[in-house]
Amino acid sequence: MKKKKTENENKKKTKKQKKSRPGPERNGASRSNGCGRSSTDYSCLIKAMTYLNLTKTQVANYLKQQGRIVAANKTGEKKNGKKGIFASTAQRIIRSGGGNSAALSCQGSTTSNGAMNLTSLATLLNGCEDKVKMACATENMPLPNMTEVSACVSSMETFKGMVDKCQMMKDNGTEACSCWSNDNFTALVTTIKGCKISSDQKLVIAQLSSCKGNFSACKQAEDDGMKAMSSCSTSKAALLASAKTLSANSAGLDSAKTTVDSLAGNTSTRAAAASCAEIITIVTEIKTIVASNPENSTVTTLTTKITSATGLTCSDAEKTSLATSSSDLASAKESVDGSLATIKEDLEIATGSAPTDSEISSATTAAASSATSTSSARRNIVARHLLNRFNLN
Repeated sequence: MKKKKTENENKKKTKKQKKSRPGPERNGASRSNGCGRSSTDYSCLIKAMTYLNLTKTQVANYLKQQGRIVAANKTGEKKNGKKGIFASTAQRIIRSGGGNSAALSCQGSTTSNGAMNLTSLATLLNGCEDKVKMACATENMPLPNMTEVSACVSSMETFKGMVDKCQMMKDNGTEACSCWSNDNFTALVTTIKGCKISSDQKLVIAQLSSCKGNFSACKQAEDDGMKAMSSCSTSKAALLASAKTLSANSAGLDSAKTTVDSLAGNTSTRAAAASCAEIITIVTEIKTIVASNPENSTVTTLTTKITSATGLTCSDAEKTSLATSSSDLASAKESVDGSLATIKEDLEIATGSAPTDSEISSATTAAASSATSTSSARRNIVARHLLNRFNLN
């Protein structure tokens, strides 16, 4: 009995000795950031955690904010550099309206909606240079003190480099702790904690938004100016006549496509053309004419040849070609419809209201024959100017 009691007491003593025996630290605490766990090295662990946290928070945020400020200022300067393009458009508008900016004329009238629109656009565009400069120029951006910002960025880059170097020493606790305890960290931390540009960044981004808004408004006025000049340079009667011709061309192309689609199938149809091959040739001619001038009334004459008279049956090879002809007619109709939409828009800009179907159908086509080539050339000039302007951007 006494022997068993002695054995139990010995076991208890052995357990106590095991518990009190020194050994490796639990949970890997001694390996954090390479610092040993001796009582004299706890401070390096605290420093490591502090510096790593500072790098991930304030340093990272500051550098992002600084990058946004630089990018915003660069964008503003680019737009400010283009501010002069608007005045030239204003001068074109004034010349197209007769040269007197106080009484611009549209289709012979100085009091019409079109004339007032020209005056408004010329005034707006003439003021764009000052507006864009005020909103976009570097001297008008609410920038922080960039010398101080550069100093902060330099300190942060140095700080990050030191942190990265210390992290590389994680396998040597003594060397790592010596690195984290570098006295240079203290001065850098003090500098970094004083670097704050969050509010400055918000002001700069808000100013950039204003810059973009003013620039976009001037761009839109420039586009509207091109349309206004186009609408005012041709009389209402001539525009309505062109609209009538384009409407007829569109309807003819639609009917011709239906006929060609029918021929491309196995169905016989009636056509004024002598053969399927002739229809294919006519479609090619229509395609060429529309590409040159969608308002050419010859288009209606040619589509009538396709849609009227005698029955035809096409060969398989011709049917294949007619499928391409159908696509060509669809593209031609799209071009004609686009020109018609432009004419209608010109009429609405010049008169203040969109033309009705009745106005278009009752227009005198004689006016169209004299206006067609002139109005098409005028729109081509406007298109070229717009392309040239886009090349500047």
